[in-house]
Amino acid sequence: MSGNVQRVLALMVGALTSAFVALGWGVILYALGEPVIDCVKDGAAAGGGTFVVCLAVIVLFPFKSGPDAGMLPPPASAPPRTPSI
Repeated sequence: MSGNVQRVLALMVGALTSAFVALGWGVILYALGEPVIDCVKDGAAAGGGTFVVCLAVIVLFPFKSGPDAGMLPPPASAPPRTPSI
């Protein structure tokens, strides 16, 4: 899977997560007796904040493509040591 496809999938997961957080926060506030307009505003703020955090994580994560994606090169071996007398 290419790096761009991985990035798009991560964005979709972030968007769904933020929508779930926004909806959940709005419903919780409504259940606590807050006015509907405050529930919508605070739910949107919670969803927006969650999406910003998701974007920050996606930007910091290196998406790579290819057969060796995510693999580190093998460590260089040290030259053999000759015993000193």
